[in-house]
Amino acid sequence: GTRLFVADGGNDRVLIYNTIPTSNAAAADEVLGQTDFVSDAPTDGADTMDAPLSLAWDGTNLYVADTYNQRILVYTPAEQDLPYNAVRNAASLNIYAVDTVTIGGTIKSGDKLTLTIGVSTSTTTVPYAYTVQSGDSFAGIVNGLVALINAGKGDPNVFATADTLTNEVVLTARTPGRAGNNVTVTVSYSSNAQITATAQSANLSGGSSAASIAPGSLVSLLAAPGTTLSDQTAVAPAGVKQLPLTLGGVEVYFNGVQSPLLFVSPTQINAQLPFAFQFSNTSTANAWVRIQRNDGAITATNTVAMTIVPADPGIFAGTCSLTPCQPPALAYHSSNYATGVISVDGSIKGGNIGSICIGSSTALTPTSSTPTGCTGGRIYNYTVQASDSLYSVQQAFVAMLNKDPHVTATPSSEFSRILLQARTPGAAGNGIAFQSGVSTGSGLLLTSIGPAPPSPGVGALLCCASTAGAPLTVANPAIPGENILVYATGLGVPSLNPAIDQYVLSGQPYEGPAFNTPQSAQFVSALIDNTTANVLRAELAPGMVGIYQVYLQLNASMKTNPQAQLTIAQSSFVSNIVTIPVFATALLSAVACSPSTLNSSGTSTCTVTLSTTVPQSATTIALASSSSLLSVPASVSVAAGATSAQFTATAGTIPSSQTATITATLGNESTSTTITLNP
Repeated sequence: GTRLFVADGGNDRVLIYNTIPTSNAAAADEVLGQTDFVSDAPTDGADTMDAPLSLAWDGTNLYVADTYNQRILVYTPAEQDLPYNAVRNAASLNIYAVDTVTIGGTIKSGDKLTLTIGVSTSTTTVPYAYTVQSGDSFAGIVNGLVALINAGKGDPNVFATADTLTNEVVLTARTPGRAGNNVTVTVSYSSNAQITATAQSANLSGGSSAASIAPGSLVSLLAAPGTTLSDQTAVAPAGVKQLPLTLGGVEVYFNGVQSPLLFVSPTQINAQLPFAFQFSNTSTANAWVRIQRNDGAITATNTVAMTIVPADPGIFAGTCSLTPCQPPALAYHSSNYATGVISVDGSIKGGNIGSICIGSSTALTPTSSTPTGCTGGRIYNYTVQASDSLYSVQQAFVAMLNKDPHVTATPSSEFSRILLQARTPGAAGNGIAFQSGVSTGSGLLLTSIGPAPPSPGVGALLCCASTAGAPLTVANPAIPGENILVYATGLGVPSLNPAIDQYVLSGQPYEGPAFNTPQSAQFVSALIDNTTANVLRAELAPGMVGIYQVYLQLNASMKTNPQAQLTIAQSSFVSNIVTIPVFATALLSAVACSPSTLNSSGTSTCTVTLSTTVPQSATTIALASSSSLLSVPASVSVAAGATSAQFTATAGTIPSSQTATITATLGNESTSTTITLNP
């Protein structure tokens, strides 16, 4: 023959020479058992072997004795229908590394800013220098850098996009997967430059493989270029109680187990990895496709290996006009009602007292028993029993809070949190105050989570009533503190119990209880714009196959960003990066006057402060005085881009010493300050 096959048992591979070498140390043309001639990680998958010791060739097929896997592998030279990593999380497909560079400082004509992009495995770098022009803006500099990076065929390692609301250059690796994490970014300036550019990291990050699959995941099998996986395009019928095992003449097998099918086409097949793989004793599975062609011929693809993991989430997203990109998440407003969260944490110690106050932002003052405070509100106290758990404390508070006239409460399925909701839908529920506290020396911790009330109030406010199910868009964005909903797959098998077990069925819509959770070791966390988002619920979605619904509470301190990056994670597995639009709503923070004491005909300069910058158009704040002897304007406007505005308070003729209160009101929120009036 013309080929040479070498069983390299010590490196767990077979080397293939297409012609007989005529010199020492000749490099092999092909390798079996490795992807790159270097990696040595033997498994029982179709793409690796463990200490091959003998070979046989029959003129068409190569037979390999895979010693420690106790099997014979058969290889046939042919074009591959399924490439390496053909089986991927259907929501992720490709996971690209990203980085952001934020432009700031002071704009001075003539300053030069240089972004240099390279790869950690090479000394070759490409500099992109931008010279600040007279009349430039931060947005103009961002757009200028993006144009430089993408000019011509573009940088070989990254694609740049502009986020002019946050003054960020967003860099996305052109190569999906972990290789993108090797892309480097450095910043330099001309001498004495006043412009600044801050890279989030020295390397792009977040690139990973979508080819690690959790049981129950929806997966996509992608055809190799130039090949077809089906002669038809077909979709599983809507509303069926069981997905078909054969669709458009196609069948998919994982370790010989036939898989439920959702969609087939010449280039892509969508299927579900059966939940039963959770209980197998293997970390790999071998996938292949049986195809009945339109002419009646039966063909089968090559076999590809895939890694089985407990969880590896992917978030469903829309499409981008450009690739690579961070696509917009299929994300939705989750509630018609204003909401808030109280987290129950700490340790259990009998006799400790926890308290939750509804309807007042007057501080709770801790004591050795029940706290004082909560002026004008309703307080709910619970004495911890030695037999309690955080879960039973949570349940006790939920039962009490459901008797409140203005809010209802439900337990979260993730962690021991209490989900508060206004009883009245719409904006009328926004601004209901709530707070929590514990007795002195308590091991129990209660934390109120939501937008802060105006000073000097404490605790948090219910907020963000919207239209449940409405998609998040730039015209209808999420706001800080809001609860949103995203859909994902790959979160693994839920924690099983008798109420849930019977409904966790491959290829069938989940019809069990809504409150189910991933396995405890695979709890879900989330980041939005590098800020932790509270995961309130992560559960198999009723009526859907292999899909989880994940409810997230945005951090109340988030800033406006129409392309806020969102990821969820389980253990060390991080999802694809998707984006959501977030627009910070300016909330009333404080009103203060100086001087705070006036004589007859005196004036004081007062300042109204908001929680964040007014995003687009001016915000009007109503003003009122409690005394006819102290006049204030009916309202004051905070301009777009500002966080505060001033107005003048004027005293009349004061007959005797007294006090007057100035109240500022925005929506359902009010705050006040007191002025002392003297003759």
